[in-house]
Amino acid sequence: MELSGFPHQVGGHFGLLQCTGHVAKPMNTRELAFYELMSENLRPFVPDYCGRVRVCASVDDDGDLRLVAEPVVECHPKLKRSGSVRFRLGESGRVEVITDRVPNNYWGAECQSMVCYSRVMSHFQVGNYFAALQVVHKLLEGSYSWFILLNNVVATFSRPCVLDLKIGTRQHGDDASESKRRRQLRKCRDSTSATLGVRMVGMQLYEFRTKVESLIVFFIFICILCIKSYTFVDKQEGRRMDATQFRSYLQKFVRTCGIGRAARLRHNTLATVYTLHVSGSSDFRLIGVLRELRATLVECVGYRFFSSSLLFAFDADAADSTTDDAIRLRLIDFAHSTFPGFAQVSAISKR
Repeated sequence: MELSGFPHQVGGHFGLLQCTGHVAKPMNTRELAFYELMSENLRPFVPDYCGRVRVCASVDDDGDLRLVAEPVVECHPKLKRSGSVRFRLGESGRVEVITDRVPNNYWGAECQSMVCYSRVMSHFQVGNYFAALQVVHKLLEGSYSWFILLNNVVATFSRPCVLDLKIGTRQHGDDASESKRRRQLRKCRDSTSATLGVRMVGMQLYEFRTKVESLIVFFIFICILCIKSYTFVDKQEGRRMDATQFRSYLQKFVRTCGIGRAARLRHNTLATVYTLHVSGSSDFRLIGVLRELRATLVECVGYRFFSSSLLFAFDADAADSTTDDAIRLRLIDFAHSTFPGFAQVSAISKR
């Protein structure tokens, strides 16, 4: 089965690919063990694990890259038409992105200029493809071959809106080197990870934006044009946020998702879930399924979710609703998690 780039990644170090109704993530031994050995009561809160595949990359005569995974896995619905992301090898030897639909996602603003059919996109337009490019480069070098397949949470969405929140006051895993440990401690100390226990990694939001244009006919006429487009927050901006800014962006996400979907997140009391105290202002409450998740995590003795994230997603094109599936929540990223049984699995894999 063929893979392409995943256009809706808002954070993370490792680029995601997509095939059928799945995302393919470079395999990490610890994360693979987590998905295979996790407690059954955790499974409703994480993406479905659908096995692992071997990915091979080849280049045709025109320079187009073909990514193929084996074995074939088709246990989830295919992605809706929300943008095609392919790769080619340019004359300079650098991998380029070819896409017919690029939301102005500037995550990874340091990445090179990419090709969008006949025009070159600036690095502020190419978006989150920097991480995917790194993965493709490593596939060509032979550094990567195995990927884990996870259910694509936004596979059935036309215009996915995504919020990625990294949880916890500690981000480094037990196996982190001393230099990485120091870097992660500094990132936490200098961000809302220390003050709130949560940090915004990325956000992709499809919303109305107002543009004012002046037209002169016989007098000045102000025309207000309401247009919808994607706006983004990248991980660098998330690190710079203070508690007030974090709360403001969180409110923006909840407001945009609609009254019905917001009701799934915001009602009743919050003492048992997350209470974000922001400079004397009223508490901002996230609950709903979070209460169930918290109760489940309390029961997971021996688990430590270092550098894991909460992923919220909804479809901006779908009608607002209060149904359970109107806004989706998943706990993701377990490459640094510690859990019962991992030490034994790690020892066996090293023999």
